[in-house]
Amino acid sequence: MKGHFFRIEVINKLVRRSLRPLSPLNLPPGLLIMLQLPPATMPALLLSLFLLVGAGTGQARSAGGKSSAPPSSLVTASCAHASYPDLCVRTLATSAATTPAALAVDCVCAAGSAARNAASFLRRLTPPPPPAVRDCAEQISDSADQLARAAGELRRLRRVSFRWQLDNAQTWVSAALTDEDTCLDAIRRLPVATRRPVSARVSEARRVTCNSLDLVARLAAGGPRRRL
Repeated sequence: MKGHFFRIEVINKLVRRSLRPLSPLNLPPGLLIMLQLPPATMPALLLSLFLLVGAGTGQARSAGGKSSAPPSSLVTASCAHASYPDLCVRTLATSAATTPAALAVDCVCAAGSAARNAASFLRRLTPPPPPAVRDCAEQISDSADQLARAAGELRRLRRVSFRWQLDNAQTWVSAALTDEDTCLDAIRRLPVATRRPVSARVSEARRVTCNSLDLVARLAAGGPRRRL
């Protein structure tokens, strides 16, 4: 019986950081069986237990998302030239893009998503917002549509029509930015309590759109050989 409790204490020391302490009353069935085996088998069993605990701890950390991979060098290099570099890196941190063109697509899509979310937020405001805010919601919806068109054009980039397609994409991203600026101008005279949440949402979408335009412009400056 004395050896039985000694083995429990040894196992407690190994698993203390990731499991609750063990006692004869709360032993899992598997460990209870292990403890009934001859002492000579303990070194191999303890090694197996140590490896299992280590693997489980690694899986828990991975599942908890505490050790996410850093942004790629493509993201950090491209975002260094954006209007809002930190926001750019946060927006594209999980991008799997391996070319500047694919990264520009991801950024434009993120801008479109931000615009759609902003428009949805404006439409759900209670009490019903004043006409300026309703008009703003329509403009932000138009912005999202323009960004979707730009993303579609960037996905279809070809060497033979590279310049023409990029001109189209830049035109649509610029139009989206104009819609967002028009919205912000239209709400300037609203009471602060009404204007503040609207401005916060639209301004966030606008910053992502600005970064998108920067990445598309940078894509155009590099030419098809370096960017596709």
